[in-house]
Amino acid sequence: MSRALLRSVHLETQQKVDRWVAGILIVFVALAPIIMRVKAFLFISPVLYPGAMGTGGKGDVFNYYKYVFLLVVTVVVAAFFLYKMTKGRYEIRPGYINPPLAVAFVLFLASGLAAPYMFLALGGDPSRFEGTLTYLCYFALFLIAANTEYTDRRVELLMYGLAVPVVVNVLISLMYFYGHDMFQIPWFRALIVPPGPGSEHTTGYLVTSLANPNYLSGFAAVTTALFWARAMWDGGRWSRWVVDVVLAVISFAAVLASTSTSGFATLVGILVVLAVAGLRLRPRRGWLGFAVPLVAFVGVFAVMSPHNPAVWENTIGTFVNLGGLEQRGAPGASGLLEAGYPRAVAAEQGASPMKAGSAQAAGGEAAAGQPAGGPKPNAPDGIYLPPAETGAGSGRLYIWKWAVSMIADSPWLGHGMDTFMFYFPQDDPAKNSNLHDYNIIVDKPHNMYLAWAFGAGVPALVALLALFALHAWRMVATLWRRILPGQAVRLLVPLFAAWVAWLVQGLVNDSVIGLSGVVWVLFGAAVSILFRYRPRTEPVKGGKR
Repeated sequence: MSRALLRSVHLETQQKVDRWVAGILIVFVALAPIIMRVKAFLFISPVLYPGAMGTGGKGDVFNYYKYVFLLVVTVVVAAFFLYKMTKGRYEIRPGYINPPLAVAFVLFLASGLAAPYMFLALGGDPSRFEGTLTYLCYFALFLIAANTEYTDRRVELLMYGLAVPVVVNVLISLMYFYGHDMFQIPWFRALIVPPGPGSEHTTGYLVTSLANPNYLSGFAAVTTALFWARAMWDGGRWSRWVVDVVLAVISFAAVLASTSTSGFATLVGILVVLAVAGLRLRPRRGWLGFAVPLVAFVGVFAVMSPHNPAVWENTIGTFVNLGGLEQRGAPGASGLLEAGYPRAVAAEQGASPMKAGSAQAAGGEAAAGQPAGGPKPNAPDGIYLPPAETGAGSGRLYIWKWAVSMIADSPWLGHGMDTFMFYFPQDDPAKNSNLHDYNIIVDKPHNMYLAWAFGAGVPALVALLALFALHAWRMVATLWRRILPGQAVRLLVPLFAAWVAWLVQGLVNDSVIGLSGVVWVLFGAAVSILFRYRPRTEPVKGGKR
């Protein structure tokens, strides 16, 4: 067989594999955020501690099957990719992503294997599953997505795949916002709760398929940014432009329905990014694609704000009052509270959802003054609790201070991913004055970057930041020079806007499979498009091409 013919056969094999991989990734993007199902299991805790942190029967609704889906998709896609490398003689593209990604992969793996609670670190907290294996899957999907050739139509389908979780979460969150719980609908409840003994005792409410209103806020900010950018740069049919605008607007409605500040604050920054990009890149739809969604956002806000004051308090009111990130009007700390399946409850939502138990009563007693002779114990373990209050950023600043201190204890390889709950001083009396409830179990740092440094070490965090910085530099430099054809720009700008939104919301939110897994795939697709136009985007010595 001639060399040219052999090369043609290899190229055909690569193209066939790319079609399969692209299709699987589109399905992953569409389904990963919305998978929900009750799963009960036995958890063996590494510590002797009562309640949610102890050994016993546990359960999950939102993340267990997402985790299983992530593992299955990663294995299947990796098998296709290995076939592409062996039978199709494909070689991984050299580029700016490889060195930092390789370093991050090695450090995350080493951290998991060296963690004191190794098995917990590998699999993750049994209510979150953000352990080492999850991150190795993220990295693998990113690398494969970056080394997959996409047609323009497949990239668009990848983005429009997000329409499925957008519509599902908008329906769930808006129904709850207006007093209708989808979990009480029999057929919908049957999708989540498997039949069997005890299923009738599973009670609660449903706010989002992502487990927590904060995660919904971050997810909706990402999708708002993506479809808003598409509305600006999509030069296709007007019917498709209308779809982009509608998806951006209903995503914004989900941001408001979450009554969480993080998503709204992210969109304030994205507004500036899109405005600057619009001035430089001259969107295909002109400023119509920027202004129409923005006016619609104002209309949605005007409709939803009077119904629940928390909408104002956690959006514009936060900036007007300089109130940090308090979320006083948000729903409970978990989207669905299932009876019989205890879970760690994090300090997510400010004062209103917290239990008015002994700690809160103790705060009132302390405020009234203590009797002569010294403080009076007012907690079950005989300690004195300060008044029940919510600290800056809904207690985030308090958690971050402890997180930084714990990172300093093990800076090189960290403590193990998703083991935060077992290192945080859960018996600290200051929890009552910062998280409004001494009984709350703090299970995550509420900052994606601190979670990486705590779990995998500072060098791993630096490796990921280097990866992000290199991509941001390449993307901004390429777009700013206006050297790409319009077709590439209309694909890259929405992907870049969504990616930036994810990075920004991560400053006050944690990573979650239903969002992070999707963004790593979109991130890889953006890198692939840049690779496609490498002759135009590679820097040239001497500054000339």
